[in-house]
Amino acid sequence: MITAKFLKDGDRIRAVSVYGHADYSDEGMDIVCASVSSSLQTIANGITEVLQVAAKVCVDENLIEINL
Repeated sequence: MITAKFLKDGDRIRAVSVYGHADYSDEGMDIVCASVSSSLQTIANGITEVLQVAAKVCVDENLIEINL
């Protein structure tokens, strides 16, 4: 199961952590996991490149974190 946790400071989101595996297919062949990873990368790029907001992005095995 893919799980997303959000850290808020009042009304503002300060961080998001997404981890786990969709179990749609074997690791490395799972199109659901690939879609989630691609979406998160697009979000991170939008935050840093379009909004010009400093963000720390950490990518590890079955874990993506975006900290603002």
